[in-house]
Amino acid sequence: MRAFMTLGAVVAIAGLASAQVWDEVGDAGENGIGDAQITVGVGALTEIRGFGEAFGADVYQIRITDIAGFSASTIGGASYDTQLFLFAADGSGITENDDASGLQSLINNQGLIGSGAAPGIYYLAISSFNRDPRDADGLAMFGFTSWPGERADQRQPTSSNPFVSWSDSGGGSGDYTIFLTGAEYAVPAPASLALLGLGGLAALRRRR
Repeated sequence: MRAFMTLGAVVAIAGLASAQVWDEVGDAGENGIGDAQITVGVGALTEIRGFGEAFGADVYQIRITDIAGFSASTIGGASYDTQLFLFAADGSGITENDDASGLQSLINNQGLIGSGAAPGIYYLAISSFNRDPRDADGLAMFGFTSWPGERADQRQPTSSNPFVSWSDSGGGSGDYTIFLTGAEYAVPAPASLALLGLGGLAALRRRR
């Protein structure tokens, strides 16, 4: 029985390590970074899948490991008009995009590079047009000034404060997939699970 349990732990770790997709758990929070859904796993995070409500937004905590190689896109991943927003670890704005390709959104590395950002924890939000983030004063987080070299709809922040809420407007809804590059899960899988797996391998070797 002990050998069977430890083997199961090894299989669980193998499955966890190969998984690169985060599926929304329940309804991801939207009001500030403290309400964000934290992605947990091992290795690269290449997709986030969820459901966008008409007058809602979903916020996820992710880890960006490759600033130059980062991108987040709903192109080919949603059938409604999406918006994507990227926030720093303190909730302040980095960049946003509405219609990079038709009604779908794409954030690349320009905002990160332009703001001198470093690898670490960030918050990625998705909403339907025209539901936009607001700071504590009720001011819009993003204006109409684009990052250098980008089309006008990948915009720089207008507020240096963290976002706390969203405008009331919105519309479209449906399933979405956010395709990611240069990102990993925000929090590594529990270290205890990894230790259990290593212990299981040792136990199996001893039994042989």
